Amino acid sequence: MVARIRLPLQVGTSALGHATAGALALVPGVWLVVVAVRLITSPAADLGGFGFGARIVGGLVGAYLVVYALLELTRVPGTRASDLLLDAEGFSVEGGRHDGLRLTWAALDPARSRAETQTEVRVTLGKIVGDVFFVAISLLASNSLELSPDVEVPLRRLWIVTREGRELLLAEAVDPAEQASVDALIETLRARVGAAPSPPPASPSVLGCASCGAPVVPVDGDTRCGHCGATTAVPAELRARVRAIAETTTTRAWVAQALTDLLAQPGAAAATAGLIFAVIFAFGAWGAAVALVIVTGLDAVSGFEATLLLLGGLALAAVPFALVRAALARRRALHLVTASFGARPPRGEGAWTCRSCGGALPAANGIVVQCVFCEAENVLGLDLRDEAASGKKQRASLEAVLVGARAERRRLAGAAAGSLALGVVAAAVFAIQHADAQALARRRAACKRDDGVACLELARTFDFGQGVAKDRKKACGLYEQACDLGELEGCDGLAACYVLGIDRPTDMAEADRLRRKACKKGYEPSCKALDP
Repeated sequence: MVARIRLPLQVGTSALGHATAGALALVPGVWLVVVAVRLITSPAADLGGFGFGARIVGGLVGAYLVVYALLELTRVPGTRASDLLLDAEGFSVEGGRHDGLRLTWAALDPARSRAETQTEVRVTLGKIVGDVFFVAISLLASNSLELSPDVEVPLRRLWIVTREGRELLLAEAVDPAEQASVDALIETLRARVGAAPSPPPASPSVLGCASCGAPVVPVDGDTRCGHCGATTAVPAELRARVRAIAETTTTRAWVAQALTDLLAQPGAAAATAGLIFAVIFAFGAWGAAVALVIVTGLDAVSGFEATLLLLGGLALAAVPFALVRAALARRRALHLVTASFGARPPRGEGAWTCRSCGGALPAANGIVVQCVFCEAENVLGLDLRDEAASGKKQRASLEAVLVGARAERRRLAGAAAGSLALGVVAAAVFAIQHADAQALARRRAACKRDDGVACLELARTFDFGQGVAKDRKKACGLYEQACDLGELEGCDGLAACYVLGIDRPTDMAEADRLRRKACKKGYEPSCKALDP
């Protein structure tokens, strides 16, 4: 190993999943509990029938969500992002549960260090939904209480054991991608302990030294062995490949630049900071929704408006989690690159050799070198792979990994933008709905105080279904009230009710009387309706 290499130990996706679940479930759970208690303890509450049972179930679901959210949030610290910093002497841990830990390769016991899968019974959203369904069915069918089957969650754990027998839980992963990272890490750590310094012999498919058999660097000419100094002739066909790969490398400079940026990205501390920001932002979004309800008054918020607030809060709370997940995609890509594309390091005075076929790699100016024998891409300076790993475990294309990581970041950024838009739309619809509801309440209050204009506006609202369910009967009653209070348009509207027989018998004579009354006082639409 030629330098210290940063390798993601825990990418952070498991911690992000726990934080997301906790942050998104806690406030709705508290909300359901508070609303259920308020409705049950209200003096006007009906303590019998289906409605009361629904409130009880709603409160229990809320309590279940609160417990689930708290359990998920308690799992965040143990699974937060962490890195391994590997060098020639050993490794240290940055971030996570063992932040600051330093161990030498000689202190490790590779035989007892292991990655193993263990299962735990956990509360999940699926379990919550299943329990609600089972409880509802069992109560309706047999008046008994039954719950859905327990959910066993597979956990992949990385245990490091020292030669003195000390066991350390270095990583725990729930996310499948992070579990794969744990498996690659144990192979990497085992490969570092007791690595043989002898030069590997060249396979029959690559160019070997004519004297000692070690892989030699293919060049456009004769080449010199770095182990014994003997000169070996490079076949013409191999020289042509060297020239072709050199030309291809210059046209794919973006891969080297993307890889350089990937290797230089911030480590576990930045990922943890992003996670903390996401949690704070999520609770801030929920807090804004709750504050809006408190300011407005719970009694003044309809069920539809409350649903809009929950939807808006949920969407806004999801935005930072999507952005953090996009950032973690780079950490996942970094792990794939470092664990799967590292070239085999030089032995003594030898050359870097291909990660896949073992052939010596040509000299290159950048950090990405393509093998002339098998065309596999190799990253120089990363000695992190298990030397006994089979070729089928190697990634075929470095470009595919980089492009895939970029595509994943774009998808998640799009999801964040969509969640933000959904939250803004929900907030806007809530504002419009609530403004309409407040205006309707003001008109009703004013109409009760014999305000003719308010009664007329209220009649139009129900007549045309403006923000409320269309109700022509209620509109006719309000038109009559407005007419009695001197509003000419109200008299014209009441005349239409007599013509159509809405909420009263059809009476054309009464309709004409009302229109003549309005026409005489200058209401032009009534005059036109009277014309033959």
